[in-house]
Amino acid sequence: MTDPALPVGFAGLFPEVVPVGAVEEGAPSAVYTVTSGEPIPCQAGRIHRDTVEVTVWSPDKAEAVAIAALITARLDRWAGTLSGETIDGVSVSGAPDDGFDEENQEYARLVRFQVIYRI
Repeated sequence: MTDPALPVGFAGLFPEVVPVGAVEEGAPSAVYTVTSGEPIPCQAGRIHRDTVEVTVWSPDKAEAVAIAALITARLDRWAGTLSGETIDGVSVSGAPDDGFDEENQEYARLVRFQVIYRI
């Protein structure tokens, strides 16, 4: 994800886990995970709904919250084509969750999204 509003040094948005060596120590990063999916019956054809979680990690809590807010602003209510798939809509699902990883001394902000697309 490239966005001029993201802080300098933001390592990126990665699927599932941050690859070893991809992030400099102290740099914020984010991961996304598809946590569930289900078909939705409708007359217009086959539609699917996935829940996607995006977790932002940073040594600074305010930075984790700010980056999560930027990602949310870009994804919430987005629709379009991604990797050849028609995305009918993305919406935030519930309130964000916060956490702290003692071992790595990093704060986390998790945001859930519902993604509706045609299959």
